[in-house]
Amino acid sequence: MSGKDFLKIEAYFPPGYEYGAEKNIAACLMVMDEPFAGNDVFNREDFYRVLLGILEPEETILLSTHLIEEVERLIGRAVLLRKGRIAGDIGILELEEQGRTLMEYVKEAYGYRSDRVSRTLGELTDGEKPE
Repeated sequence: MSGKDFLKIEAYFPPGYEYGAEKNIAACLMVMDEPFAGNDVFNREDFYRVLLGILEPEETILLSTHLIEEVERLIGRAVLLRKGRIAGDIGILELEEQGRTLMEYVKEAYGYRSDRVSRTLGELTDGEKPE
């Protein structure tokens, strides 16, 4: 699914889906953009419990967050976006079967390099080590 235009929602319908039922999506989808911003760990935990307690099985939440490790245990699927395009799309069960964490998947999908800080510092100091 990588590279798909995220705004083309029909790309996420299951095979055999009957188009025309899109009007029912709004009743089953909740969009939340960084709902945890500014909340401490205790408020976030309470929020998770309330949210999971009120969801019906047919309802979906589209949640944007930077708290990857914190939400991994609460979600069933992760869709990663980069510049409005899908950079990664994976189910949490698939990650578990692979023995990987969501953070490992995110780092791979975004091409994270663990040496990026030391490389940048080296470039800024022309390779000189601080005394």
